[in-house]
Amino acid sequence: MLDRKPVVVKIVDEMVNQKMAFYQTDAGGVVQEGLKVLEGKLDSNVAALNDEITQLKKERKDAENAVEDRVKKLEKQWKTSTQKERQEIEAQMKQIKTEGAEQAGKFNKQLTTLVYEKQQQAYQINDLKKANEALRSQLDQQRRRQLLEEEERRKKEKEDDESGFCVGSSS
Repeated sequence: MLDRKPVVVKIVDEMVNQKMAFYQTDAGGVVQEGLKVLEGKLDSNVAALNDEITQLKKERKDAENAVEDRVKKLEKQWKTSTQKERQEIEAQMKQIKTEGAEQAGKFNKQLTTLVYEKQQQAYQINDLKKANEALRSQLDQQRRRQLLEEEERRKKEKEDDESGFCVGSSS
């Protein structure tokens, strides 16, 4: 068989007998490592969202510039055109501006969604840190209680031993 202590016994041994805080125990180390991995994943997600936001802003600016360039080109054509051609150009300009506004609306909606996702990831990271700290605090309090109980038990045993010794010596 394996020559290893069961996990619960090992944690108790480390916390009570060796007077370690939970985060100092092997189990605490595993929990800390798991939390670091999760936090790293969330940080990576936030970084990816930042990249997406940057790319989306660039695409939006490029689209706005393309619309502006097309409108300027049509304005130049309009100046040298006949009345009938001007009406067609005005219709094209109106359509281009409408499409540009629709595209800008889509970009803004995507951007809002990405910013919201980024905020949610940041909240999750913060909640994870708070939960980690709360767990650490709770386990440290539990350890202190266990140490006090152990100390009280030892005092009682010592008192019982001393009182038993005194009773036995007076007979």
